[in-house]
Amino acid sequence: MPRLPAMTRGVEALPPAALMVMLLLAPQTGAGASANAEVKAALARMTQALHSLSYTGTFVYLHGDRLDTLRFSHTVHDGQELERLVSLNGVAREVHRDPTTVVCVMPDAKAVLVEKRIPATQLWPSLDVARLGQFYRLHTLGDSRVAGRVAQVVGIIPRDALRYGYRFYLDRETGLPLKTDLMNEEANPIEQIMFTSLGLHADVSGPEEDEGVPNGYRTVTQNAPQSDQKGVASQWVFRNLPVGFALHGHHHWADATGAQVEQLVLTDGLASVSVYVERSGSEGLQGAAHIGAVNAWGGRVADHQVTAVGEVPHGTVRQVAEALSPRPAGGDRND
Repeated sequence: MPRLPAMTRGVEALPPAALMVMLLLAPQTGAGASANAEVKAALARMTQALHSLSYTGTFVYLHGDRLDTLRFSHTVHDGQELERLVSLNGVAREVHRDPTTVVCVMPDAKAVLVEKRIPATQLWPSLDVARLGQFYRLHTLGDSRVAGRVAQVVGIIPRDALRYGYRFYLDRETGLPLKTDLMNEEANPIEQIMFTSLGLHADVSGPEEDEGVPNGYRTVTQNAPQSDQKGVASQWVFRNLPVGFALHGHHHWADATGAQVEQLVLTDGLASVSVYVERSGSEGLQGAAHIGAVNAWGGRVADHQVTAVGEVPHGTVRQVAEALSPRPAGGDRND
């Protein structure tokens, strides 16, 4: 890859569209292969840091025309990850996560939502570093500064229009993502997370004290999803999925009315799409919808409501939703 002096002085100096063009037109040389390995190593370090370090920080979250400020803490105690997320503007919310439960405290509604869950990363995408090179171009973009810390900037550029690109600003000291840009097909950021302050905690004696349910609040508990490892096979299969996407997990549970809901999760190693299947009722998304970077497509298949949701382009969620069909007699497998 040719030298790009402006990029080494700070990737912010280049307009996103110009940056995308330069990356896509850069020749793939031995230096490019070296950069590819460097990015994979940096991303692997980021994944490890997100799960192994204890830290507290404040970050801003820009999505659509909305800017939110949140305080976040991640604690590792006895091998268990505990998270706390508090909104500092807008509607008051406080979320606590542990490996099996999400608790959301909503002061305005005087309610506490307790959701049993299968563990999942929420704020940053899960990575399968080994698969990334098949569907994305990986690039090093020099250094920058975020929250007063030196950050290594890496770019993950899609090879087609089926997925979005990412730009990670990784703390040189710890590997933590200090800033994350999700970029659309025109290389414009459509969602950004950026720490404004970050503090590391080397020693953690124990989890934060649980303050319990505030007086006067009602508690709503949702059932824990069960995974396909429990022996319950999905009654649905996919045909003609978007290139690179494959079934990653299958979960099922009963909603508040007792109706069964299935969730099928697909990923390409970075981007993911969740497909929710439930019996058709009077309500349900028909056609397209989006909130910020999240696109959704809904419709009815074999008397069921099917809704695909993910941080991928609209055409991708639609193609995923339309690829779903009932499993034929005899038990065909998903493609």
